[in-house]
Amino acid sequence: LVLSFSRGSVVNLIVALTALAWMRRKTLAGRSVVTFVALALVVSVAGLLIAPQLLLPYGSRLQYTAVEFFSNPNEVLSKRLDTWNELGGFILDHPAQVLLGIGYKSLPYTSYFSRPMVADNMYLAMLVESGLPGLLALLLFSAALLARTRALTLDPDDGVAGLGRFLFCFWLGEMAQMLSGDVLTYWRVTPVYLALLALALRSAQRGAP
Repeated sequence: LVLSFSRGSVVNLIVALTALAWMRRKTLAGRSVVTFVALALVVSVAGLLIAPQLLLPYGSRLQYTAVEFFSNPNEVLSKRLDTWNELGGFILDHPAQVLLGIGYKSLPYTSYFSRPMVADNMYLAMLVESGLPGLLALLLFSAALLARTRALTLDPDDGVAGLGRFLFCFWLGEMAQMLSGDVLTYWRVTPVYLALLALALRSAQRGAP
């Protein structure tokens, strides 16, 4: 995802790493931080030497985002603001229709809009397509997943706790990326994530007294 030239993936990674750093703040001594920064610099330099044609354009895109975001946000966000404003207007004009949605994954094909629409926001897409029940289902699923993985981080087994931290931070990052993309539409590793969650839960049950 990070190498997909998606800026949402960068936000995803930042959110996940920030959450992990907070959870491990007691063990992140000065030496650990210095080691991490040094490792990050080494990896960055190595990447520039090995694949400059990949990393330099990506860096230029991030620089453009930082410089132009406040002066021209719609262009920086690939005209997402136009889409979100149009969808927001539809929600305000058709509250009864949005209550139950217009049909799951029908935005690109529906005649409700003058052009094919891709929401580029998982929460907004679920609200328009699946209505309030769909949006609430997504939020409740995410809340349950975060609660369960957070509980795994407290497991006495270090392996289970570490896997719980990974699963918890990973999903926080995904929730952040859902703000700028229909992540669940194209995120092909959902089965892998759920399989890792199943392994963690099974290991925790085996170790329970």
